[in-house]
Amino acid sequence: MALALCGLWLAGCSPTSHPSGNIPPPVVGMTGRAAFQDMYAVARLWQPDAAPLLLESGSLTGTLTLQGKAPMWRATFVSAASHKQRDFQYVSIHVPDGPERGMSRGQETAYHPAGPDTVPFSLSYLKSDSDQAFQVAENNGGTRFRKREPDSNVFYTLREELVGAFPHLTWDLAYGRSRATAPFVVRVDAASGQLLTASKPSETRP
Repeated sequence: MALALCGLWLAGCSPTSHPSGNIPPPVVGMTGRAAFQDMYAVARLWQPDAAPLLLESGSLTGTLTLQGKAPMWRATFVSAASHKQRDFQYVSIHVPDGPERGMSRGQETAYHPAGPDTVPFSLSYLKSDSDQAFQVAENNGGTRFRKREPDSNVFYTLREELVGAFPHLTWDLAYGRSRATAPFVVRVDAASGQLLTASKPSETRP
């Protein structure tokens, strides 16, 4: 069972438009790579061969996830030797009724690799951070999208996936009110920091 994230993974308000006149929520938190490094160190204490499978951002009430930063990150690590996997969560700030700051661990579950989605990625390809990916995304349609959709947020995912016929470690930046329904997704190569793909706003997330 994946770690039950106790924070509210909600879309933040955009800093570009505020019809109600309210002050926008602050951009707080840490970049994905910074959070990942802390969780990776703890995961290696759990299992010496722990390898990363997935990294995802989460948001908390009253915060934004722009500039490549998020107040909460969740990483999934797998161990081939023990045939187990485990989620780790890192919360860098505390908000009322939200999770406490710090790191928490989920329950161990069985790990049986059965396809590309279950193969861990190599750290040698993680050469760019989520803030760099954000700038690439903003320059390739993200800024325009947020102006049209001021209530949207940005959800970050780091994983290995096929782009064309070749596997890439990618930063996926999903623009919208939720990760699952985001209408605009930008993929950035985590090794080179270059744009891979940018969906049209009318396309749905695969």
